[in-house]
Amino acid sequence: MSYSLGLDFGTSFTAAAIDEGGVVRVATLGNRAGAVPAVVFVREDGTLLHGEDAFLRGSGEPLRLVRNLKRRLGDERPIMVQSEPFDPVALVADHLRWAYDRVVEREGGPPSRLVLGHPASWRASRLDHFYRAVELAGLDPVFITEPHAAAMFHAGGYPLAVNDLVAAYDLGGGTFDAAVLRRTRSGFELAGEPEGEEHLGGVDFDDVVFHLVQTQLGALWQDASRAGGPRFDATVASLRRECVTAKEALSDDAEVEVSVMLPGVLAPVIIRRAEFENLIRPAIEESIGSFHRALAGAGVTSSDLAAVLLVGGSCRLPIVRAALERAVGPGVTLLDADPKHAVARGAALIAGEMSAAPAVVPTAPFEPPAAAPVQPVPNQSVPVTYQPVPYQPAPDRTPQRKRLLAAVALVLCVSLPAFYVYWMSRDDDETETAATQDVEVVDKGASSQFDNVDDADDETVAVVVAAAEGTIPIPAGTFTVGSGAGAPEHAAAFEVTVEAFHIDQFEITHAQYLTFVQQIGAPPPLSWERSQMPESLALHPVVGVDYVWAESFCGALSKRLPTEAEWEVAARGPDGALQPAGVDLETPGSRAVGSTPENVSGFGVSDAVGSAWEWVGEPYVEVPAGMRVRRGGQYGRVREGAAMRQAVDPSGQTTVSETGFRCAADTVDPALAPMVFDVTHETPESEVEASGPRATDEGDEGTL
Repeated sequence: MSYSLGLDFGTSFTAAAIDEGGVVRVATLGNRAGAVPAVVFVREDGTLLHGEDAFLRGSGEPLRLVRNLKRRLGDERPIMVQSEPFDPVALVADHLRWAYDRVVEREGGPPSRLVLGHPASWRASRLDHFYRAVELAGLDPVFITEPHAAAMFHAGGYPLAVNDLVAAYDLGGGTFDAAVLRRTRSGFELAGEPEGEEHLGGVDFDDVVFHLVQTQLGALWQDASRAGGPRFDATVASLRRECVTAKEALSDDAEVEVSVMLPGVLAPVIIRRAEFENLIRPAIEESIGSFHRALAGAGVTSSDLAAVLLVGGSCRLPIVRAALERAVGPGVTLLDADPKHAVARGAALIAGEMSAAPAVVPTAPFEPPAAAPVQPVPNQSVPVTYQPVPYQPAPDRTPQRKRLLAAVALVLCVSLPAFYVYWMSRDDDETETAATQDVEVVDKGASSQFDNVDDADDETVAVVVAAAEGTIPIPAGTFTVGSGAGAPEHAAAFEVTVEAFHIDQFEITHAQYLTFVQQIGAPPPLSWERSQMPESLALHPVVGVDYVWAESFCGALSKRLPTEAEWEVAARGPDGALQPAGVDLETPGSRAVGSTPENVSGFGVSDAVGSAWEWVGEPYVEVPAGMRVRRGGQYGRVREGAAMRQAVDPSGQTTVSETGFRCAADTVDPALAPMVFDVTHETPESEVEASGPRATDEGDEGTL
């Protein structure tokens, strides 16, 4: 009997479903299970394994296992496996073809129609890479959005009339989609533009559990990681699988125990649901914000909906359902039947309705990708050549300080008697004049020295606080910040006045932060696997830095974090542009600082919009107690350009793992050497109880 096939390629799992005369069943891609891990294992000879076989082989050789393939689509950088580069498109093509052939083999022939889903929020750049992978796989499917497929599946078990509206909340392994759909006589159509987050999903929540385990192990983790080697890599891979299981168990249990077996370490770690939910709450609230934007884009409210469809395995988390219930209010039905296979089942139903079409046959003989189809090309446009330097103690400034104190003492000895005589002989008119006289301030943008103290007279001498190299001067003035009437992720337009200041041209890179870690003893960023800096990202913006350690980095260079007003003024330039003209903000993925020459503001500040989230200091609009503001967004996740802002819980590990920073200064001195850390600078260890992200008792995030 002929059949139709629906295929769902996800971040964590790949699933397939078969329609036979209107009866839909999940296809078995694994040895026993329907859905299989969406991973690829690269053998030493370059051949590839997929699904369960790849997952099992990867437990012993984790460095040969490629995860999160779906997220890498659209990234122009090759995937490095044991120093060999692989094209993400080619790996996805091989995985899709493997899944298709698996079904064909078990069903005894090809389907009459193939339907393949993709996130509704994917933009043209991501879709182009997906289409290329499908073409390379030799398949000829009908493409649909994942919300469309999920709506078709749910419509089979829930009565919907023509013109009824449903909203899809799709929180999968690696992406989030929100869309409003209208029931038609033949299926569903989008009502308004879908919204989504291309880097938000269950794998991020897995990382939260993993980092909770790391935090609780503390020094034990550091001891085990120093051992390194294949044994440590294998045990870490096993621990990550334990963390995924623990996350799933937290859907039903208030706490779970994770058994940790690392070299020299055998210990149980307790993970509590309340702690876990506090850390992922900012990400859930971000998804709720996208959900509201999808409703607004369709011109509807939650009361207009017949139902909300819960799609994706992460929807099983209790915090997700609770957040949605608050978002839509009472009276709106939440449908969550089989969220893991809903897309594959819906795609199969749609394929079944098209079963009269010609059979699907490969468009060309399929050839697996070679072991090294892509050679990494050195980036020639990066204008920085920073190299980590060995530890050097801070220069001894005691002689200079003694000379300065002696000069000040001499000035005081000479001037105080004269000042006393003047004070005793002054009249009231002189006093009134002195009280109302304006004080002239030295230009903060100029270098100031104490060579001519006697010539300063009544001027206030500005203190030199930072090196000039690598900074951009921003003039004093009144500028517009915010946009329009305001929205959840940007303030309403208003004017701010800033004093002259300097700001780093580029975001702080991984390489620069490595030197800080080496010299100051700061904890490695959350983004560093096994506490090791990823060499391929040395010149990319560092992310995974806790707010207090970002402050400490800047402070050790006699700098500070820019205020929110300063950051936005620098990012928008003198003309107030929300984003530089001609810059590609839609292609996701990290980029080396300065490697996108179009992404420069009118003041010359690079990569402020779209590169990485950046911590900022004093906010220009009040935020809830305990919250911090981050600016900039990531490539593929930018709305309102330089006006985009989020107020977040700085202890949330999901938030920290994607946030970096740059520094600012009131004044600069060209004579000072750049990137010289003051090792006597007070570190956050004496200011807070813990140096890394931590759980809080009340950690709701809001976007303002």
